[in-house]
Amino acid sequence: EGTSIRPLWGTAQLFMHPRYMHGAATRLR
Repeated sequence: EGTSIRPLWGTAQLFMHPRYMHGAATRLR
């Protein structure tokens, strides 16, 4: 479980970033 949560946390932190959010939103849309 710990290993599965580790990558998820890293992605969550990146998404939390405002700069990364803008890039991710443009990529997803």
